Amino acid sequence: MAAATHAGDACNLKLGKAVFESKCVACHAFNEHKAGPRLDHLIGRRAGTVKGFEFSAALTASEFRWDVERLAAFLANPQEYAPGTVMAFRGIHWKEERDALVCYVGQPAQSGKPR
Repeated sequence: MAAATHAGDACNLKLGKAVFESKCVACHAFNEHKAGPRLDHLIGRRAGTVKGFEFSAALTASEFRWDVERLAAFLANPQEYAPGTVMAFRGIHWKEERDALVCYVGQPAQSGKPR
């Protein structure tokens, strides 16, 4: 059974992968930095702390750890959630797409290791 983004919600990994490939892959990957930071091991990690990537002061100064709720809120409107972020993306406004993306990003890679 796939993991859930929120208690009781089924994870739509197929939609999450499609959203990632259409809206995120230009700037993000799981195993390397691109214009944005690598996304492996994102859930549970302190915001703005990926080694080898220069974050905005907004995220570097933040003291929270990414969880599904925070990531979903950030992806809804990055500039509103973290004023000063350099992520130019306007956000994912459709909740079903956003929840599927959060679930996909938070899933372990097929190797069994966290992304």
